[in-house]
Amino acid sequence: MDTAASMLGISRLRAVIYINETLDVLNSLASRYIVVVGAVDGTLIRIPRPRDFEGWDCRKNFPAVNVQAIVYNKGYFRSIYIRAGSNNDQSLWNGSGVKKR
Repeated sequence: MDTAASMLGISRLRAVIYINETLDVLNSLASRYIVVVGAVDGTLIRIPRPRDFEGWDCRKNFPAVNVQAIVYNKGYFRSIYIRAGSNNDQSLWNGSGVKKR
């Protein structure tokens, strides 16, 4: 959590809030996928502009984090990987612990 907060230039508390909001959204979507074994997806989440903002703007030209989540059909998170918005889905996958295994 401290790493995410320092990367974003925000407090640890704010990082916890953003991550919990992201997990709430992802969990609310999980009930729609009742016959899926698992899913991998990336999403851009808008954030306030960090103090050191280079690299945080996404392809849609706003500051964001790119979040990759791997979720089992019961809604359990296998992995969540967060990077700056300038990272595309492929670079998230390549850097994730799941890909490295």
